[in-house]
Amino acid sequence: MKVAILFDGASAFAASPDQAILGTVKAVQASLAAEGNSVVRVPVHPDARWVDKLRRARVDFVFNLCESIDGVAALEPAVIAVLELLGLPYSGSSSWTTSVCLRKHLVNGALERAGLPIPKFVVARRGGELPSGVGFPAICKPAAEDASIGVEQRSVVRNSRALAERASSMLDRWDEVLVQRYVHGREVNVGILGDAVLPIAEIDFGRMPKGMWRIVTYRSKWEDGSDEDLVADRRRRGLRPRRSPDRRARPAVDPRGEREPRHRARRGTGAHGRRGGHRLRRAGASGVRARAAARTRGTDHRRALGARAATVRRRAGERGAGALRRRRGVA
Repeated sequence: MKVAILFDGASAFAASPDQAILGTVKAVQASLAAEGNSVVRVPVHPDARWVDKLRRARVDFVFNLCESIDGVAALEPAVIAVLELLGLPYSGSSSWTTSVCLRKHLVNGALERAGLPIPKFVVARRGGELPSGVGFPAICKPAAEDASIGVEQRSVVRNSRALAERASSMLDRWDEVLVQRYVHGREVNVGILGDAVLPIAEIDFGRMPKGMWRIVTYRSKWEDGSDEDLVADRRRRGLRPRRSPDRRARPAVDPRGEREPRHRARRGTGAHGRRGGHRLRRAGASGVRARAAARTRGTDHRRALGARAATVRRRAGERGAGALRRRRGVA
């Protein structure tokens, strides 16, 4: 099978190259090639020349790692829409699902209508009134970003004054800000690939420094060695970092307690589209929090995709290639 790997070339080959992207591409390519596939890299740039390169390559399947164009996450659905227009089978979620999942308030609304318990939330918009009514503590996030961009320890506020200050500051940079009741408790990730529920993982906040909110901030996710880097904390204490589908997660859920999060995850995926991989994040006993993602994110998880590339190809690629062969009239 001939497979194209699509990725954000504008970021990967910038003046300061994004080594995480290049490392992920290399890992996935090696895994696919080891299975006997012919692999071609297709870097995506704003000039759209990548579309012609992809068409000329005449690939059977696209392994889509492009989560932005030049770092702009809002352009991710446009890349997927091109694949759909060309009729190429691909990994990951549809353009519609990805568009919805990049907007946290839309996902919250969809999950709420699906009957899942969602903490109160409102959206603050530039030029509008500041939000109220969700209760405290509350957490403020950009409504249409991913990868924990805009999420800091100070994103959690305890009173109306702090909320007004934080929301006003964020609206100087973003048009919309999600304000949602902060939920105390354990944080569990439930990944879904197609119809299969993946092993449940839990974020390990056991060594979070005292006085900090138990949230996965931008620093925790991307700044290695920071005081919020829980993996680095284990290294400092001479312990081996735990490996799991999420960089900050650990597969430490009691099997007897898996039924309820698995059930809610399955219900949630139907609320925002079922094509591709999904994740529901749940915190505490009072409800589902954060978002359902088009795919899980984070450097280590993207590297883990390389190790699972063969499985993805078997489950998605062969079905997609079969559909493409039928369209071309090949038995």
